[in-house]
Amino acid sequence: MSKNIPLIGLGVIGKPHGLSGEVNYFPYNKKSSLPVKDMKVWLGKDLNSTRVENVESVHFGGNSVILKLQGMLSREQAEEIQSLVLFILRSQMPDAGEKEYYLTDLINCKVLDEKKSQIGVVKDVLSLPANDVLVVNQEVKEYLIPLIEDVIKLIDIQNGEITIEIIPGLLE
Repeated sequence: MSKNIPLIGLGVIGKPHGLSGEVNYFPYNKKSSLPVKDMKVWLGKDLNSTRVENVESVHFGGNSVILKLQGMLSREQAEEIQSLVLFILRSQMPDAGEKEYYLTDLINCKVLDEKKSQIGVVKDVLSLPANDVLVVNQEVKEYLIPLIEDVIKLIDIQNGEITIEIIPGLLE
């Protein structure tokens, strides 16, 4: 998703928690403090199938997040939203600092080598245990490029470009 898409996926709804309509929620970013109480959110399988909900309560603790949506009163209702993605408006996200960006901002950026030859376009960003990885599509190939200092030389969000250093084995 890019800045032009108003909804940003924050995480996935898991199994029901208890009997009163609460659900386990799995944020993509484990450090996120969103959503918050009384926040408007969208649920859906994808951007084309969302519906609006309001957060009644959210409890962050340990390795789990327990979420309750307004009007969700039973375990059966909670089961109906299992596996749906939770989206918010991009405008609901805190502003990134001057030299900061959200991983979602990297999607649709051109990836260039140091000679400014285009390698491909970022189609997704994977958050893996060791580091984040750019999924870069070229017409017939897909590359996984680690988001690490040894490879990433410049991220220019304004111009939609990421410059990388091609190290041995990176594009094989």
